Amino acid sequence: MRFDKLLAGFDSAVRGTSVGLTALAGVATIAMMALTVIDVTMRQLVGTSLRGAIELGEVLLVFAVFAGMVTAEVMKLHIRTPLLVSRLPARLGGTLTIVGLVVALVVLGWMIYATALTGIQSALAGEYRYGLLSVPVWPAKLIIPLGLAALFLALVNDALILCRDVQLGRKPDFDDDVDAGI
Repeated sequence: MRFDKLLAGFDSAVRGTSVGLTALAGVATIAMMALTVIDVTMRQLVGTSLRGAIELGEVLLVFAVFAGMVTAEVMKLHIRTPLLVSRLPARLGGTLTIVGLVVALVVLGWMIYATALTGIQSALAGEYRYGLLSVPVWPAKLIIPLGLAALFLALVNDALILCRDVQLGRKPDFDDDVDAGI
């Protein structure tokens, strides 16, 4: 019972983080759309592009992608292929899925470490992307490990829920994915 309360609290925290990062991804997407509309309009009316639109768009795209990754996991929108594990006995299928999640967590942990080092170095150096407009890239380099860390927590949450379900002998819920042809 106590584990279920802790798990519910962790799940709530992961979902809350997802909501915040989704808002950031949404703002970045809207900003990219506005930038594109302004750029195209200026090209048509004035005959020249918006200065720095490409450089800004590149940085905004990183925010949109990495801030939105955790939400895709929380909503189970990432590609899943439960062809094998959905046909195995509950305990074996769940255990194999947990092993896959552990492998993903190890890889993600390494990615977080590597991108965090790069992001910190970039922030300390005040790195800019030079083009028609000097755009700071260090914020984008810092959002990468932040988004990956949020995804890491979402996968830990998935693994903990799956561990509980395997321990209780529950079959993992893959039926929706299989029925949808995913």
